[in-house]
Amino acid sequence: MELLLCVLLRVVHWTNSIITLLTACWRSFRSTPPLPLRTTRRVIPRHLALLLVPDCVCDAAVTRKCLLESVRRTAGWCRVVGIEKLTVYDSQGLLVECADEIVSSTSEPAGYDSSSGSDMDYPLTPPASDCSDSWPLSPGGDLHKDTSAINMRLIGSARKRSSRYGLQMRNHDSEHCPVN
Repeated sequence: MELLLCVLLRVVHWTNSIITLLTACWRSFRSTPPLPLRTTRRVIPRHLALLLVPDCVCDAAVTRKCLLESVRRTAGWCRVVGIEKLTVYDSQGLLVECADEIVSSTSEPAGYDSSSGSDMDYPLTPPASDCSDSWPLSPGGDLHKDTSAINMRLIGSARKRSSRYGLQMRNHDSEHCPVN
């Protein structure tokens, strides 16, 4: 009886292996190659994360100025494309001192008056570990110790919305559209 069950088990395993192989071959022949990076996308992301890792050799003031310019350009690009939220991660914490300036200069488009100010959203931080035997997830645990994050809501991002009939809605200001 054991011999019969052993033979039956081997037949089932061989059948499963052959079916798995044929399925993998069929999928590889039918799969389409990934689209190039410059291809127009149907769905624009709502949130973009930017990780900045500056060179340690350069002067901190020059590096901070370059990082600020990169953040401003990225925020402008996000606003044009229609991305509503931008999160900037700075590996050395150089942009922490000027976080308010970054948020105020990138969140408001030119000519936009905001009396409420801008609010900063910080990512959730996990609680501290009580166990001293725990290891960091990455091999270099101290590598990301000084990483800081700045979240920005980009006001005035022209997100393209379409209806189910293929019509696009136009963005309009209240001054051009009189209320009855």
